[in-house]
Amino acid sequence: MPTPSPATGRSGGPRAEVWLLRHPEVRADWSGRAYGNLDVPLSEQGLLAAREVGAWYGGLGCAGVVSSPLVRARTLAEAVASAAGLPLELEPALRELDRGRWQGRERAELERDESAAVRAYHADPWGFRGHAGETDADLHARAWPVLERAALRARAHPVVLVTHYNVARVLAAAALGIPPARSFALRLDPARGILLARSTHGWALSRANVVDPRPLAAPL
Repeated sequence: MPTPSPATGRSGGPRAEVWLLRHPEVRADWSGRAYGNLDVPLSEQGLLAAREVGAWYGGLGCAGVVSSPLVRARTLAEAVASAAGLPLELEPALRELDRGRWQGRERAELERDESAAVRAYHADPWGFRGHAGETDADLHARAWPVLERAALRARAHPVVLVTHYNVARVLAAAALGIPPARSFALRLDPARGILLARSTHGWALSRANVVDPRPLAAPL
């Protein structure tokens, strides 16, 4: 039976917008691996994306830029902060999920050699500890307060949190009331963002998997 997770959704509050921005593409020799919170470098394409996407997000008029300290996120966050004219704030709680003994292993190898454990993880990511790493519950406990603090600062302008897929997945799912086992349906490609908007009614998904966050043009 899946481990109980927080009640679906979160209570509302003053208006706020927070971007969850995923790091760009990593180097090819790490592609297809469960690298977790290892400090994996960006590819050449990832470095180019960091500069371009960073300029777009930095041009939003942000209230703050907060980043995981891992280099793949920090490189993008530095570009966002530079474009925004803001200091970069490093937050260890935004680092990627610790994969335990799965870290660094090929995903195909895990599917072949530990298929039952992989299925158990996807069925109950909130409580699964079969890899001796972090659970989604552990990740939520350290990262959710960062989102709450960001929302307090984001009433006039958005705060950008530069982080990793699983951090964004867990935070967005908790905010939107999505059960943990269904949270893998949330798509967030490298160098793309999710915009969460809070109102008195709670959190809502405003935009998803966005590379260029500039406001959409109104229809003619």
